[in-house]
Amino acid sequence: MFKAARKVFKETTWTLFWSSVVVSFGSGFFHGYNKEMVHAPQTAMGLWIREIECRKRNASRSTNGSETELWCKVLSAKEQEKMFDKNPVLNVIWTGIASVYAVGGVVGALAIFPVVQRYGRKRALLLNSIPCMAGSLTLSLAYMAKSYWMLVAGRLISGIGAEICACVSEIYLTEISTVKQRGFFGTLRAVLLLGGQLTAQTMGHPDILGTATGWPILFAFSLIPAVLQLVFLLFCPDTPSYLFLDQKNEHKGKEALKRFRTASVYETELAELEYKQKVDGDANKPVSLLGLWRDPFLRHCLLVSIVLNMGIELLGYTAILIYSTSIFIASGLNLSAAVTATIGTTVLMLMASVLVALLIDRCGRRVLLLIGYTGMLVITSTVTVLAALLEKYVQSDPQSGESSAKQNTPFIWTTYTSASCVYLFLVFYSLGPGEIPQVLASEMFTQGPRAAAMCMSAAFTALAAFVISVVFPFVKSAIGGYAFVIFVVLQVNYVVFTYFKVPETKGKQPEEIVKTLRDEWEKGKGE
Repeated sequence: MFKAARKVFKETTWTLFWSSVVVSFGSGFFHGYNKEMVHAPQTAMGLWIREIECRKRNASRSTNGSETELWCKVLSAKEQEKMFDKNPVLNVIWTGIASVYAVGGVVGALAIFPVVQRYGRKRALLLNSIPCMAGSLTLSLAYMAKSYWMLVAGRLISGIGAEICACVSEIYLTEISTVKQRGFFGTLRAVLLLGGQLTAQTMGHPDILGTATGWPILFAFSLIPAVLQLVFLLFCPDTPSYLFLDQKNEHKGKEALKRFRTASVYETELAELEYKQKVDGDANKPVSLLGLWRDPFLRHCLLVSIVLNMGIELLGYTAILIYSTSIFIASGLNLSAAVTATIGTTVLMLMASVLVALLIDRCGRRVLLLIGYTGMLVITSTVTVLAALLEKYVQSDPQSGESSAKQNTPFIWTTYTSASCVYLFLVFYSLGPGEIPQVLASEMFTQGPRAAAMCMSAAFTALAAFVISVVFPFVKSAIGGYAFVIFVVLQVNYVVFTYFKVPETKGKQPEEIVKTLRDEWEKGKGE
């Protein structure tokens, strides 16, 4: 493992390392922080929204008494835990604030394509600093303006910026890395994304900034990665393949390649770029979003990419996180300790992601995906059974954390096993399904269709995130722990799909990967 890591760094120039860290931090950390920061202070923000609505109703003489009480009644700590369930309008407002981030992701992924194609990867990321910073400022000023609609607007704008980051950064990292480095630098963004989530969870803890006056400061911190990327990205070159093949600017392309490559591989890679420019001209012609769907072979590759990337959101990750705090409470932890335990899951995921970054170019993408999907399938099946037992035999007080499992000693083990399953599920998720699909998507296409394919895949990933964030809480409320059966069925399909349809891309040039995919596609057509 460490031998492989040494080999990666042996061929790494300072410019390559610096550019990879800057882009991964600016995109991954920003995305992870923004995605997570809204969840920790949920109770404090809910009370703030109630206060705003209460003032509106007090100012209006037409409001009836029961509605005023719903918004203006002083809630006990126990009532605060259930205020979203008791107030449907408040729940809708909160769901809108939480889920509109994914809507912004769909918009951002599709809107950035012409910018990436015309102005390049670096300029697209620089321009994207505008929505990133605008979203952060809007969110942080919402408290002073006493407007939760600013939270909705800020989350939408931040979602646009975050998904643009996800799309463009993966293209950038793929195009500046050598074949042997692609996996490592491609997963670096995922490591820093988890670093952003961990930072948001820790700072948003009820004892730190997850308070009535602390959450605006928590939101303001999201401005930092956006500003840092804007400043530091100015010192990073654009990708050699974009300059050489798309812009036809050999001089700038050679200069960029010299900065990204050591002397031992520079001449070889330059010869490859010159060959692609002369011989593979058609493969390097830009392909539009519609062009991807019109070409039968590209459509096949795109569907493989979309399915894999939607799995990041569809296979139970978000659901497990939503359910994890209640599982920890049922195992005997109080609310504060349960939140801390949830932070612990992110630490474990971060460690697993670092391991994947070191192993991906040694073990391969397909192997890690199959291990991850199979492990998730086993754990989710176990969680489904345990959740049913937990709801039937074990009850707990969310406020005190006292569990009634002691009165049902034959089933006390279900609470502890469920808590362990949360950790195991997230480890298997981090071993591949959570980060490798984006790396694969960037490797499965040549220079011409790569930007369009990455943007389209990112849009479908954001769409899947929106569906899960809106639909799952209602499904969970309706059928309880049996909701996880849905994920079991999906995971079975993903194991089969990956085994038969996903090629191994380790150590291969995009042209070789495309040839493998085309051979399989033509073979399937013949059958």
